This record gives sequence, structure tokens and C-alpha cells, in this order.
Amino acid sequence: MLVVQSRDMPHYLAISQSLFTQDANVRNVKAFFATKRAKFTTTWPLSSRAQATGTL
Repeated sequence: MLVVQSRDMPHYLAISQSLFTQDANVRNVKAFFATKRAKFTTTWPLSSRAQATGTL
């Protein structure tokens, strides 16, 4: 999974074209867009069990 934050849709289109469409091995790309910001930090929460055992 790749999370991209771009300033506008033309900027996103330029990023996606440079990353994905120029590679012959990429056949399909799906994109999902958020209209509201739901997360305000860059950390991903881990369960207490994963933290205790060191596994995800």
C-alpha cells in the first residue's frame, strides 16, 4: 500500500503517471480517495499483543 498526499488532482495524476504507467510490469492500478482527513499522525497503531511479541 502506498499513501500519497498531493496538493491537488493534477499533481496526483503527475505522480501516479511517473510512478506506475511508465513501468511495463504494472498492469492495473486502483486508487481510493479520502475527502476528509481521518488521521493526523504518521504512526500506525499496533495491537498490544504485537508490541509484546515483536510481531505484527
